[in-house]
Amino acid sequence: GLPDIEVASPPQFGGPGGRWTPEHLFVGAATTCWLTTFLAYAEKSRLEVVAVEAAGEAIVERGDDGLLATLRYQSDM
Repeated sequence: GLPDIEVASPPQFGGPGGRWTPEHLFVGAATTCWLTTFLAYAEKSRLEVVAVEAAGEAIVERGDDGLLATLRYQSDM
């Protein structure tokens, strides 16, 4: 199988920091999905891709009620 990864809540919600969070995994999945979809369409259209980069960032903020979070996702592609 796949190697285990340690995950925890982000520090904003009491997590220890220094570990992967669900927000990291979400951003990685969204960015990878975009990138592989782009490459698939490029291949289907017979476009030569010389270079492509994708990076994503999420900002986690604790709500005024202390429970709800805002997750803002931004990607540079």
